[in-house]
Amino acid sequence: MFASAMAEAPSDWLVMQLGTLQYNWDRPWHEPVSRHLYRTNGCAIGSHAVGMRFDVMPFLLDQANRMDMPYDVGALSAATRAYSDRCFVIQPHIAIQRLGSESDINTSDFQKASKVEEMAATYRWKLSEYLADSERTT
Repeated sequence: MFASAMAEAPSDWLVMQLGTLQYNWDRPWHEPVSRHLYRTNGCAIGSHAVGMRFDVMPFLLDQANRMDMPYDVGALSAATRAYSDRCFVIQPHIAIQRLGSESDINTSDFQKASKVEEMAATYRWKLSEYLADSERTT
């Protein structure tokens, strides 16, 4: 899937998120670009699996140096807004964050109030596709 997504990406891409916490799937926050790519226009949360080109680094460093927000909702989201035509998320996500009590993302109100299945449905993750063979049950 990664190879297919990269073949669909323009050669001048700047940010490629392999997965994210996508809460809103309506336009303009979810803008399909191709079969395996979409744009978030700055609304996605998550910096757990991101490819970045050198060209975007000065912008990201400038934003991060402000230290006014966490990196994913601050600098990374600012970059995906500022360069929306060159920033993409692979779909379906090929990298996700672990959900549940052992995860450090369970500090948000949404995670605290939701069951793992509800969170996965919101993010459009099919959890069975991400389990290691040793974690699968028959």
